[in-house]
Amino acid sequence: MTKFREVAVKGFWDMYDSEGYSLWFCDYKYNDENTVSFVSLNKVGGFLQRMDLARKYALGKMLVIGSDPPFKVKGL
Repeated sequence: MTKFREVAVKGFWDMYDSEGYSLWFCDYKYNDENTVSFVSLNKVGGFLQRMDLARKYALGKMLVIGSDPPFKVKGL
């Protein structure tokens, strides 16, 4: 698995065109509120549903991380 990550990450940066694309990372500020997993997932789903203007031009992934509360929400 480690070898795959090394190759994949290196391949990504080799092919990434910083003149044509940009990368954005997001970190939810209020993770203390994320005490129930399905509620946290619903928050993320609602956020993504309201991103209509970016849908045509953006590609991303949002994650709800953790097995015990509070759950962290991060995205790329």
